[in-house]
Amino acid sequence: MDEISDSQQGNIQEEIIRLTLKYPDCPFVVTSRPNEFTTWENFYVAHLLPFDYRQCQSFIKKIDYVEERKTDFLEFLTEDKFKEHEEFLSNPLGEILRYLGHDKIIKLQELSDKTLEELKRAGIRVADNIIQQGIEAAKREIGRQFDNIFRFPFLPRLF
Repeated sequence: MDEISDSQQGNIQEEIIRLTLKYPDCPFVVTSRPNEFTTWENFYVAHLLPFDYRQCQSFIKKIDYVEERKTDFLEFLTEDKFKEHEEFLSNPLGEILRYLGHDKIIKLQELSDKTLEELKRAGIRVADNIIQQGIEAAKREIGRQFDNIFRFPFLPRLF
């Protein structure tokens, strides 16, 4: 939902609700940033748990991207570095992919001079040069965990 323009969100929400009423036996999964669904009644809201160090590494390895850049990043990303910047690094789509894609703005070897937190605050934005299908495939292969899976027993089968 977060990729839909504000002017269209209401229309899309109404259409999703209509579809769920028309097809009550069909599960619907809608994703968005936190708090986007606070006004949706009769829906379950699942919150994905953030990545841990192992999942972060696995995700980076599976991205369809330049192998040298991935290798450099994985060598840089020690467990201690992950713990130091866990809030930042545990959200793979939000920040890690933007970092991997911004090689024209800052080189990896310069990262030692700038902390990941400084990069985050600087708000570095890059064109999405990582193929969306590769990102989606990597997300599916990772097998992220849901924090309330007992309420959503059908979700693992969907992914």
